Amino acid sequence: MLKISLLFFIYSCCAVGTGKAGSIYAVVVGISDYKYAVPRGQPGFGNLNYSDDDAVKFTALLKSLGVPGGNIITLINSDATYANITQSLAHVFPRASADDMVMFFFSGHGGPGFFTTYDIDVNNERNFLYHQHIKLAFKSSPARVKFCFADACYSGGIKSKEAGKSIEVHEDTDLSATTEGKGTEKANSANIVVMMSSRADEVSMESSEVMQGYFAYHLIRGMAGKADSNSDKIVTISELYKYVRHGVQKSTSKKQTPITFGKFNPNLTVVGLR
Repeated sequence: MLKISLLFFIYSCCAVGTGKAGSIYAVVVGISDYKYAVPRGQPGFGNLNYSDDDAVKFTALLKSLGVPGGNIITLINSDATYANITQSLAHVFPRASADDMVMFFFSGHGGPGFFTTYDIDVNNERNFLYHQHIKLAFKSSPARVKFCFADACYSGGIKSKEAGKSIEVHEDTDLSATTEGKGTEKANSANIVVMMSSRADEVSMESSEVMQGYFAYHLIRGMAGKADSNSDKIVTISELYKYVRHGVQKSTSKKQTPITFGKFNPNLTVVGLR
């Protein structure tokens, strides 16, 4: 099974490090049923079970955190075509100002170097949502806070040489030593975090018990407060990644390992709890 859910960008004013309040702009995608799905057991993309549920639950999480519904575009199953996804990214991301934050969530199939769309046609090589599409969408936005969360088979492949320098955070890494650049001014000028559900050579799995992808399940629970290890009502990147990595590895008997990399302030707030 090639399972992917791309979850992008949770923001609070503390995350930017400017003290100014900002807005969140999000594109949320979940695809369980594909236009060109093949029967189970045959080569190609078959239908999934819970990717659409991942998208619905992630959208609900954003709204519970106070994100206005008008700032979120949610595309599920047949609405999640290549044209709709790329047009939504082109419409939403540039709307953000420097003090805002942008988000992209994608849940569905994935492969080395790409995410899938509802109307992907692998036989004719059409409608692939390549990782480069996401990188270009990032660049189109002036927002200084950009997070990428992805529950995806082979999703770690988004980290490539052409993406520029990056850092990979492991569970035992001291995040205070991993911010790229020297000094807080450079670190705070652009916070870009990419958290993927699996390494470049690993598949990402779904769970019939929790009716979600393992990564999406632990990510949403972590952001809802479970990752707040010191009970200070703030979920930081360090706390969230450690919680998600531990949960996914335990649930999959270490067959799936999330990774995190990017350019960010190590104390970046992911969620401020109420």
